[in-house]
Amino acid sequence: MSDELCARRLNEALRNHPGVDLQLDAKAAVIVMSQLQLALRHPGNCGTSSLIARAVADNLIQLLAMGDAEVERLLRLGDNPHFDRPVPNASRN
Repeated sequence: MSDELCARRLNEALRNHPGVDLQLDAKAAVIVMSQLQLALRHPGNCGTSSLIARAVADNLIQLLAMGDAEVERLLRLGDNPHFDRPVPNASRN
């Protein structure tokens, strides 16, 4: 199946989808948020999907910070590659 046919089929299937409710504990939410932040820093990640991903990441930050400006500032450090830390002996899953 071509990319165009795949996209068309997926769009048809999702057109009337009611949406997805997602329940995450705080740790899982931080992990999802940080993965979004990392992906959003890739120079080729642009367009509509990146705007949606940014909105999700920002929403997670607001929900996790619960109005605490210091926590929000700490969570936003993931947007800045200067604060990246290598993970020793990390293996890819």
